[in-house]
Amino acid sequence: MTYWVVFSVINTTDRFLNIILTFIPFFNFFKIVFYIWMFHPKTKGAYIVYNKIIRKFLKKYESEIDEKLNKIQETIEEATPILKDAATNLKKKGVDEVTKRTIQ
Repeated sequence: MTYWVVFSVINTTDRFLNIILTFIPFFNFFKIVFYIWMFHPKTKGAYIVYNKIIRKFLKKYESEIDEKLNKIQETIEEATPILKDAATNLKKKGVDEVTKRTIQ
């Protein structure tokens, strides 16, 4: 699991920095070597990157991240009944329309 957390952070960062980093000679080769280092069980590279960098960042911003996640959860909970009603209405209209067209 640690590997996938680190991989996703690096992959997301790479998307933004790729324009600059592609000018570095052998960048893609070093990136592949880095991914192998992270994935290999003997080196435990993903564990090292997570504990040295990502974990510290997450701890530093933990309260802000939790606050944003709580706001997202509240928004989803508020929207759920509205979306259920909309889906029910669409379903009813769709069934009514199909029935109407079938009868004609």
